[in-house]
Amino acid sequence: MLFSFNDKELDFICSMIQENTALPIMIGSEGRIIKEFAPNYHEHPLIEKHDIYVQLLDHIQGRMDIPIIKTVNKLEYYLCIHTKDKEERVVSFLIGPCLVEKVTQQAFYHYIESYKIPRYAKDPLHAYLQSLPIYTKFHLSRIGQLFYYLLYRTPIDPSEIIEEGSSSGKLRYFEDDMEFIMSKKRAEEKLHHDNLAERKLHNWVKEGLTEEIKEFFSSTTTLDGLGTVTKNNPVRNDKNLGITMVALASRAAMDGGLHSEIAYTVSDMFIQRIEDDPSFKQLLSFTKEVFLEYADLVRKMKTDNFSKTVVSVQQYIYNHLYTKIDLETLAEHVHLHPNYLSRLFKQQVGVTISEYILQEKAKEAKNWLAYSELTITEIANQLNFHDQSHFIKTFKRIYGITPKQYQLKKH
Repeated sequence: MLFSFNDKELDFICSMIQENTALPIMIGSEGRIIKEFAPNYHEHPLIEKHDIYVQLLDHIQGRMDIPIIKTVNKLEYYLCIHTKDKEERVVSFLIGPCLVEKVTQQAFYHYIESYKIPRYAKDPLHAYLQSLPIYTKFHLSRIGQLFYYLLYRTPIDPSEIIEEGSSSGKLRYFEDDMEFIMSKKRAEEKLHHDNLAERKLHNWVKEGLTEEIKEFFSSTTTLDGLGTVTKNNPVRNDKNLGITMVALASRAAMDGGLHSEIAYTVSDMFIQRIEDDPSFKQLLSFTKEVFLEYADLVRKMKTDNFSKTVVSVQQYIYNHLYTKIDLETLAEHVHLHPNYLSRLFKQQVGVTISEYILQEKAKEAKNWLAYSELTITEIANQLNFHDQSHFIKTFKRIYGITPKQYQLKKH
C-alpha cells in the first residue's frame, strides 16, 4: 500500500503523533535517517541512533505496511513501519523508544550485568531509561493503529499489528567482544583517563580533605579523557558526565562514613540541577562544587562525636546488610572487646548496635519495597530478618506503617 501525502502533510502527522505521545519519530530511506521529530529527547548514552535505526529496520525488508512492535534489549520498545510513498520509494518510520513498564532497581541491575555496561555509563544509562515514556504493548499497538490510519486512511485491527523481537535480542554494541572494543578505542585514541586523579579525588572526599580538592581544581582547566557517552549531543554528553561525577563523589563520601540517606539526597539535588539546566556549559566548575560539597559533608561528620571505631562499625554494617551481623564479628573487625564496643557505640550513637542494625536493614528494605517486585517475605529473607513477622513488626515500629502499606504508597 502507498501513502500519498506531501512532505508538509507528513510532517504535520508526525508532529501530532510526537507531541501527543512524547515518542520520538525518525523517518528514513535507503538506510539513512532523513528527518526526526524528537524535541527534548535524551539520546541513548551508548548507541548511536543511526545504529538503532538500522538494526531495527534491516530485518523487516520483506514486511511492508503493517506496524511492528520491536525491542532491542527487552526494555526499550519501538513501533516500526516499512512502506512506500507515491513514487514507490521505500520509506521507514521508527516511533520510540518507550518502556512497557517501569524499570525497577532489580531489572536495571540485571540489565547492566547482562550487557556488561561500562562503569562510567551506568548513571547516564539509568537517567536515560528514567526519561522514557511508558506505554503498555496494548497502548503501543493503539498508537500503531492510529498512525496506520493517518498514513493510509484505512482502519487496521490491533490484532494485525505484529510483535517481534530483534534477531539477536541485543544491540550490536553489546555483542562486540570487550577486548575488540578496547582495541578500537586505542586506535581512535579514545581511551579513558588514567584513574590516578580519580583515586586521589576519591580519597580526598573520603577523608573530608577540602583544601586538597580546591588545590587540584585550581590547577585543572579541563576534564580530559572522561570519554564520550553521547557523541552527537555535546550538552547531553556533559550532563551524563556530570551525573557520573555525582555518583563517584557520592560513593566516596559513603566510603568515608557519610550516611547513605544524606549522600543520596544530595545526589538527587545535584542531578536535578543538571537536568533543569538547558545548556549546562560548566562541567568543570560543577564537578569541583560536587566534590567539595561531599568532602565538606564528610569533614563535618568526622568532627561529630563519633570516633573512628564507631564510624568503622557503621560502615561495616552498611556493607553487610545482607548477611547476619553479630556483636562478636563487629568487635573482631575493630579489635575491641564486645562489651566495650557495645558501651562505646551506645554512648556515641544513642542506640544499641542491635537496634542500629535493625534500623539500617529497615531503611534498606524501603528501597526494595519501592523499586522491586520482590515479595515482603523475599525481602525479609534476603535482609536476614528472623522471619516475615519479625520484619513487619520492626518496620512498623520504626516507620509507623507496615511494609505492605509503604509498598502500596510507593507503587
